[in-house]
Amino acid sequence: MKLTVSEIAGYTNGKIVGNTQNTITKVITDSRKIEPGSLFVAIKGERFDGHDFIKEAYKSGAAAALSQVYIDVPEGKTLILVDDTKGALVDLAKGYRGRFNIPFIAVTGSVGKTTTKEMIHSALSVKYKTHKTSGNFNNEIGLPLTMMELSGEHECAVFEMGMSGFGEIALLSSIVMPDIAVITNIGVSHIEKLGSKENILKAKLEVCENLNKDGYLILNGDDKLLWGLKGKLPFKTIYYGIENKECDYVADKPSNDSFILGTKNIILPVLGRHNIYNALCAIAVANLLDISTDEAVRGLMSFETDGIRQSIIKFGNITFMNDYYNASPPSMEAALDVLGEQTEHRRIAVLGGMLELGEYSKEAHLGVGKYASGDKCDILITVGGDSEYIKEGFIQGGGREAYSFSDNKSAAAFLKSLLKDGDFVLIKGSRGIKMEEIYKSVTE
Repeated sequence: MKLTVSEIAGYTNGKIVGNTQNTITKVITDSRKIEPGSLFVAIKGERFDGHDFIKEAYKSGAAAALSQVYIDVPEGKTLILVDDTKGALVDLAKGYRGRFNIPFIAVTGSVGKTTTKEMIHSALSVKYKTHKTSGNFNNEIGLPLTMMELSGEHECAVFEMGMSGFGEIALLSSIVMPDIAVITNIGVSHIEKLGSKENILKAKLEVCENLNKDGYLILNGDDKLLWGLKGKLPFKTIYYGIENKECDYVADKPSNDSFILGTKNIILPVLGRHNIYNALCAIAVANLLDISTDEAVRGLMSFETDGIRQSIIKFGNITFMNDYYNASPPSMEAALDVLGEQTEHRRIAVLGGMLELGEYSKEAHLGVGKYASGDKCDILITVGGDSEYIKEGFIQGGGREAYSFSDNKSAAAFLKSLLKDGDFVLIKGSRGIKMEEIYKSVTE
């Protein structure tokens, strides 16, 4: 990436102070990660104000700073003054996006969007140099930074879009201007703020506000709300599913790690029925971009988890399935499905509370507990949040052995005393519960 400070000022409607000839090669919002030739964007957050670190950024090699506050500019450096640095970062990303004429894919949904994005990237990478969202850089700051990492060598790009309320996906979509949009499902994540699944659907559909008029919308046909949109949208729509045989892409004979698509038997490098949905979506996207199903599947073989999403780890004679990036009722049930398949082991589920469920929380936790009692696990351990209701639901559903703890330290100590050779242990909960502490404590 190379942008002159004049180009940046033009995109952001900013005023240049200092050197007007600097060229920028990277955009950074964390002053600790400054590189020579970078633009430091001073963001005012809840705990820190980036404007306090502009001078430090200059000393570390930043060529320019984007600021809404005037400061004295060192010789040779540039200050670009704007009204609002967050808005200016968005405008900068929009301007930069306009330089590229490659396929852009946007992925959103309540559950599975990160894994789906990663699988799409794996499938496309067999043919194209593909850019993607790093980690969970899927908000109004992270997505623009990801956009600014595009270079001339990239042939397509996949962006993940997160949200907690109305208007957020619309903003992100206005940056990406996607040619293909994906909605993985409509769950109850953020229902505390949005009030209903219908409102969550409405918010997710904002991804279409800037969808190319000749573009495609790819939807999960097993999701009743998404299937209910069939024939009602002004876009070319493709559906994928397992149960709904009317979908364009249907997985037949699904197992824990394989399925049949048409005449092809596809084996995935990860476990879980939910990953079949992710793979179907990735294949659909790949086919739209002239990649055959065989090629797409070859790409999927390179897919790997990031260590905090359904990572299978052997520790001695005990197997851990760590899945503690986030948690919602559908993702809990999907993880329990994988655990349920491990019938040759003693199955232990260590489940943390699910956050941001509002008044739906008790019902949701009870439901997960009842689901777990249906021959999904032999021993249940819950920790934090409203997870006691998971235990309550488990007992109501006929589960026998269940324990609740208020903190990770106590849960880890109990789990450690309980473990035997041959056990299969699922550890899952919302990111805020910090379930990774349990695995680390047990395996130290």
